[in-house]
Amino acid sequence: MGQAEFAGGRSTCPTRASAHLKTFLRALPAGRRYNIEFRDQSWQTGRVFDFLRQYNVAFCIYELGGIRSALEVTADFVYVRLHGPGNKYEGDYSITTLKSWATRLERWIKSHRGVYVYFDNDQAGYAVKHAQELKNLIACEAKE
Repeated sequence: MGQAEFAGGRSTCPTRASAHLKTFLRALPAGRRYNIEFRDQSWQTGRVFDFLRQYNVAFCIYELGGIRSALEVTADFVYVRLHGPGNKYEGDYSITTLKSWATRLERWIKSHRGVYVYFDNDQAGYAVKHAQELKNLIACEAKE
């Protein structure tokens, strides 16, 4: 089963954009997992989340440039993108922040959801470091 990711931009007319989104979601081929990263806050509404739930499309939860999206789960899986704790695509996450994410991820895992986390703060190799640290934290929580 493949997965596809889409990015949603700024909407100048939310009503029209919602209709286009629903048409787009309806047209997606079955048998795949999809997630959409809405970086503009105007997309983070109950109506949009309901459309995503209706079609089992994940709302991409993210941190980017000091902004965190809503922590909204809209599909039978969760997709998280962590673009760095400071400026876009860079920075070193603290162990406290990673523990907080591990707690959230464990909760989603325990609710029988597939969970995918993508680190995109590749400056100085932080993405690999953080992925390993998060994996270890989740493994420790699972043993407790």
